[in-house]
Amino acid sequence: MRSLGIRAEPKKATFVIYDHEARQILNVEFLIIPQILNKPEQLKFARHSILDILREYQVDAAGIRVAEGNSQNQDADRFYLEAVFMESFASSSIKNYFVGRKTSISARLGITSDEFNSIVRCEAELEGVEGWPAGKAQAVREAILVAIGAAQ
Repeated sequence: MRSLGIRAEPKKATFVIYDHEARQILNVEFLIIPQILNKPEQLKFARHSILDILREYQVDAAGIRVAEGNSQNQDADRFYLEAVFMESFASSSIKNYFVGRKTSISARLGITSDEFNSIVRCEAELEGVEGWPAGKAQAVREAILVAIGAAQ
């Protein structure tokens, strides 16, 4: 089974493809949203791109790391992208998907929120998972955890 994990930001989204059987991270990439397009065209671009990614990598499950409810940096563009990704999952042929915050992602992985934070800060890695990229940004590590959680 292959899973997709996404962590959206206002102008881009980080996505990770994870192979559950091999317990290996297959791909880490960024979907850059063209800022020259108007908002509806940007969202259309994001939707078509995610559907292409789902087909190209033959994804069976997916997850999105959404903003925490109490976040001080709530950005409407990030919310728009998250909503488009959710709608894209519902319109695709993937078997299951989830939307999660730190606590729900941690629960899917069987770890505590403190362990989640430690992994995101590059202080630890989830055991038994191959292919962790060294020194990656928080968004990349969150997308990895979401991809692994989607495979559970």
